[in-house]
Amino acid sequence: LPSFYNGTDTDTGLYFSAANEISVSTAGTQRVVVDASGQVGIGASSPGVLLELKAADPYIRLTDTAAASGYSQVMGTHQGALVLSADTSNSVGDSHLRFDVDGSEKLKIDSSGRVGINTSTPNSYYANKLVVETGSAAQDGITIVSDSSNQGMLAFADGTSGTSRYSGYINYTHAANAMEFGVNGSQVMEIDSSGNVGIGTQSPGSYSSYANNLVVNESGNAGISISSNDSGSNVSSIQFTGGTTRRHYIECTNGSNGNFTFQTEGTGAFRFIDGSGERARIDGSGRVLVGGAGAY
Repeated sequence: LPSFYNGTDTDTGLYFSAANEISVSTAGTQRVVVDASGQVGIGASSPGVLLELKAADPYIRLTDTAAASGYSQVMGTHQGALVLSADTSNSVGDSHLRFDVDGSEKLKIDSSGRVGINTSTPNSYYANKLVVETGSAAQDGITIVSDSSNQGMLAFADGTSGTSRYSGYINYTHAANAMEFGVNGSQVMEIDSSGNVGIGTQSPGSYSSYANNLVVNESGNAGISISSNDSGSNVSSIQFTGGTTRRHYIECTNGSNGNFTFQTEGTGAFRFIDGSGERARIDGSGRVLVGGAGAY
């Protein structure tokens, strides 16, 4: 029973629960204790830290007298969760969780669940569920760290089972140092460790080293289209350069009567070769020579 109590209410008051320790009881039950180390326990008879709360789903409520019936809570649940609840009573319109470091805001979760890191206005952006503001840093961003034999992925999902968990994805395979791109749950493009690009193949480097910087593979018909506005003033072209200098090109002038042009910037020949060797050429003088190199 308490050593100090009010009137006849003998089970409510103060008492010395142990040496160098004082407790508060109500209705005959210890509610608060201050031990010899100055640690305070609320519902905890032997606090292990400066302030310990012990109960089924204990929480701290912060009530704001400036907002009608407004309060927020910090709660520890028996499922092992720590719950930070801003404006639990929903008394104001722009509720949010804010995390400050060194006196300034570093992270914000607004009332729509949008997260801003180094920005207090993630709602200002188009894709705004997670916004990272790098500020004046010359180079900054987000890093996904994986072991050297594992993969790091950014996945776009529309379900929680099967390939719907990664309908679209960007995946980096560290063992091969390759970047993979997937749509509809399957890989469609790869950039390998040499920078070769494969569309429809996971191994562009296995093709001829003369032409494996871009490989397009398909089990059926395959091809590349170059499109521009269908007007005679527009052209579509493939250009072959030495460094940044154009050496040769194939060009199509658009429109129903457009020209199809093969051109070399120098005086070299256009050669036509099959598996047995050269069959014809157009030389730098414009002559058409047929029959192979031995015939002219």
